[in-house]
Amino acid sequence: MQRHIFGVTTTMLGSLDPESDEAVANACVAVRGLVALVLGHTRFEETYIHPLFEAAAPDVAAFFDAQHIEFDHRFARLEDRVAALESVEMVDRSTAAGDLYDEFVTILASYYEHMELEEQRAAPILQKNMTKRQSSTLNSH
Repeated sequence: MQRHIFGVTTTMLGSLDPESDEAVANACVAVRGLVALVLGHTRFEETYIHPLFEAAAPDVAAFFDAQHIEFDHRFARLEDRVAALESVEMVDRSTAAGDLYDEFVTILASYYEHMELEEQRAAPILQKNMTKRQSSTLNSH
């Protein structure tokens, strides 16, 4: 689901008409929704998954904790770019839209790498070390 939303949002920002108030408003809502989705997912991982990593592989937990802190800061900067686009004068809107797009795709590239690390390298550690009860608890959320 996240990948689909990332793709749709990338296309929306890449084709944004900065002179259209409606298009700018829609893009800002989309980016804020994406940020909320990602940060909600991060909080889920911190609550339910990271404690399992801390028990099974503390070094992996520390690595992902550090990445999540960095992404929290990066997504906050992205939200600052959204606010800048919303508040800038029309004459500077094209630059602000470009800045938002650049920030978004840069974060997105790093976030795709982060997801790959979680899915391909970290998930097998969890699967190997989780009890059936822990797996059931995760799947219920």
